[in-house]
Amino acid sequence: MHQTLTGKLTRLQYLIGTWNCVTKASMIQQTQTGHYHFWIEPGNVIGNEYSATGYSDSGYIGWMPSERRWWSNSAGRFGGISYETGEASATNVQLMTGSTWFQGQPSPRAIRSPNAATEVFATFST
Repeated sequence: MHQTLTGKLTRLQYLIGTWNCVTKASMIQQTQTGHYHFWIEPGNVIGNEYSATGYSDSGYIGWMPSERRWWSNSAGRFGGISYETGEASATNVQLMTGSTWFQGQPSPRAIRSPNAATEVFATFST
């Protein structure tokens, strides 16, 4: 059965499937090749999983119509978890803020706008 997203998630339908991904991890100065897999979950939610040699994480992305807010959560192989939310944006750039914990401790993090990025974090291809 072919599933489609509705409402605000409609514009993310193109993500559904498996993508090859080259990611530059700036903290450790390494480039990883991996795979991102996106699928539709019940309740109009996108599930996602990333896997590369030595690392993997998974999470969910959704929209709360009652709050007019995007949400995202994820957990990684090394004990990191994140939860973010963001108000509806009138542009194609969505600012999300939230918390990241690593092995039970709060972890600092940086958020970069795609317009201000000085390096490519991920390049996708089908």
